[in-house]
Amino acid sequence: MIHTVEMLAKTGYSPDFVILLQPTCPIRKPGSVEQSIQTLLNTASDSIVSAKEIHPFLWQRPTDARAHYDFRNRPRRQDVAEEDGLFEENGSIYITRTEILLRDKCRLGGKIGIYQMSAIESVDIDTIDDLALAEAALRSTGML
Repeated sequence: MIHTVEMLAKTGYSPDFVILLQPTCPIRKPGSVEQSIQTLLNTASDSIVSAKEIHPFLWQRPTDARAHYDFRNRPRRQDVAEEDGLFEENGSIYITRTEILLRDKCRLGGKIGIYQMSAIESVDIDTIDDLALAEAALRSTGML
């Protein structure tokens, strides 16, 4: 991304923002990129990361297991308030102000906002199982 911006600058073109759409996250509903740009502008953010909301009930170690939540008072997943929710970066859309990218040498920096995407849009293909999930998701949305 930095190399591209530097090469563009040599031609006299300096974009305000750089957008990265990772090819391993192929499912984006129509309008998602435009809406993520609007999120950046509406929240006065310097960068945007796309993510899906998650409600994990995490455990550690298969033997002598330890929970990372109060399992005796476990809430229903759908009862966890959005403001208390966690978001998992899905790798689909990154937007960064060019000056932040060049300054920080990172695709995220400054004030970071989240563009929330659905679980279907959050399939990231790293394994054969992920590929099968992506294919099923594309079929279910009529995109395939």
